[in-house]
Amino acid sequence: MSSVVFAGYTGLTVKDVTELRHQLRSEGVEIVMAKKTLLRRALTEAKLDAGIVDNLTGEVALAFGTTDEVLPAKLIRAFARTHDKLVFKGAVVGGDWLDAAKVMALSKLPGRTELRTQLVWTLAAPMSGLLNVMSGNIRGLVRVLNAQREKLATA
Repeated sequence: MSSVVFAGYTGLTVKDVTELRHQLRSEGVEIVMAKKTLLRRALTEAKLDAGIVDNLTGEVALAFGTTDEVLPAKLIRAFARTHDKLVFKGAVVGGDWLDAAKVMALSKLPGRTELRTQLVWTLAAPMSGLLNVMSGNIRGLVRVLNAQREKLATA
């Protein structure tokens, strides 16, 4: 896993939780509702700070991101827009604990795919500009030759 987002889901209906599960799984994010005692054991076995559990209150859902660190937070934030009972509790990204405010900031970052797209466009921009400059001279020459041809045709 590359990240785990902890979310509180107290007050969501079974239908809402099922919808959340389907949305996350369709994007490749696994979600698990866990008891804090089991969560403490799992964190200890994963060699993470089990004190994280002390920061969590109420029911806790864990969304696991395997490929993209930002995707679980983005998907939960998108679902929380229509379901205000779903709230961030925190996250573990790269072995570091993030509080709810940092998870909200993380969810606003572009995902891995979006970053790759931006990189490609950034790399392609100078080549595209050079192509436009070079083709501008040729276009100007073609316009001058067409104007000369039309002038000769009318004369």
